[in-house]
Amino acid sequence: MQTKNPSPKSPWSFDFIGLRNLAFALSGGSVLILWIWTLTTGGLQYGIDFTGGIRHIFKFNRASTPELLSEVREAATLADPSAMVQNIGKPDEGEVVIQVKGFELVAKASSEISKAPLRDAQDLRDRLAGFAIFDTGFYESLEMETGPPPAPRVIKAVSDYINDATARRLIVELERRFGPGSAGAPADRINLNTLPTAQRLSAAIQTEALRQLAAQLLDRMGSAKAVDELAPLLKDAKLDSAPFQAAFLLRAPDLEEIKTDLHDYAGAPARLAADLAKLYPRAFVDEMMPAANRIIAEKEKRGLFDSVESAAALASGPQTALMKQILTESFYAGPFVLIKTDQVSSRIGAELRQKALVVIGLSLLVMLLYIWVRFEFRFGVGAIVTLLHDALTVIPLMTVLGYEYDINLIAAILTIIGYSLNDTIVVYDRIRENIAGMRGSDLKTIINTSVVQTLSRTVVTGVTSLLAVLALFFFGGPVLEGFSLALFIGILVGTYSSIFVSSPVVYLWPAKK
Repeated sequence: MQTKNPSPKSPWSFDFIGLRNLAFALSGGSVLILWIWTLTTGGLQYGIDFTGGIRHIFKFNRASTPELLSEVREAATLADPSAMVQNIGKPDEGEVVIQVKGFELVAKASSEISKAPLRDAQDLRDRLAGFAIFDTGFYESLEMETGPPPAPRVIKAVSDYINDATARRLIVELERRFGPGSAGAPADRINLNTLPTAQRLSAAIQTEALRQLAAQLLDRMGSAKAVDELAPLLKDAKLDSAPFQAAFLLRAPDLEEIKTDLHDYAGAPARLAADLAKLYPRAFVDEMMPAANRIIAEKEKRGLFDSVESAAALASGPQTALMKQILTESFYAGPFVLIKTDQVSSRIGAELRQKALVVIGLSLLVMLLYIWVRFEFRFGVGAIVTLLHDALTVIPLMTVLGYEYDINLIAAILTIIGYSLNDTIVVYDRIRENIAGMRGSDLKTIINTSVVQTLSRTVVTGVTSLLAVLALFFFGGPVLEGFSLALFIGILVGTYSSIFVSSPVVYLWPAKK
């Protein structure tokens, strides 16, 4: 006589299927409330990856530790509350990327410019009157004396100007936190690390050298007994005194006459230095340019100088002493420098957003087909309902918690889908085995028994995964905070759904005849 296969024994039993209506009400109600909350408070908040924006890459003279990133974030959010900060590359390289929004403003301004042909300069000002960011300097940069430039050029100028404006705001706030005062340098010193070319470095050194010369001339003027006492100052600076005498000796080489001509410069060496620059346009330039080239080349290699002394050590040539003196006395090595700016247009952001949705949709479809082939169609339906439940719970919940959607969160959602599917397949495998091994038992008993048999594995896997994710949350830094929190929530939701959602759907879905 044929006997039935004995039912696998379980240490205890629980009626999971009997709680299906309560579980469905809890899950459906939670998803509904979360989405109503999200949609009534502005909808999903997308990050720069999806909305477009500007990435400014700064290099600091110390490692990009969590402490530095925290300080940078505090400064950056003062410039732009939506700013996102993270390190790139190796931490000891000190490179930090600050992402800010800006292309929404570019799109709105471009729309105003493109809605009709520009008539004149005033027409452009009227169209952009609602954008406080465009000041007089912006309109002057377009050179509109002969009429408005073509719309494409204006749109590019708008994009570039907003890009520069966001960088300037960030630099202002970073300077307040990391600027001359924090570096131990007087506020009036020149930041060596912000000079991008040898020409600008040489010009800055020349300006300081001529200011020193002007101060010496004005100082000597008060005690000089004869005009010849001024000539050595020019000679020491290796400058021909003839241009100076021609400009300031109108009729005769008389000291009192020089004093009369120079009385307007009293207490204003910068004004005299500016006029000396006109008299001696090449003063010090030829002698200092080779050393300036070496300094800038080394700065580009390093990213920035840790100290002025390391830059001054590269100086050589006829004006070595003067150059080193000016660098040491008038410059300081700023603790950060803007090294690169990248732009992500809103169009590209929209494409990324659409592709992310397509990726999630395709992954769900492939999983449905896989489970349909491996099990039955009702198992595939149960798995898809479970995965949709997990995704539709985590997505609005992260928005409610204040996180923006970017590539990291999309990666977290895909990871959650994979984790939840793995849990669900384990339960489904046991249900399939028990359908064959528990002949004569009803489906409710089979499913409850299968869930109990896999429960210890589900709990152990969930706990160990949560421990790893908690370590990532607490020690991974702000960059991984949203990613790890989404995983933490997703593991909890996925564990719940593999027990109380996936199996009840299989129970309710009609079996094939």
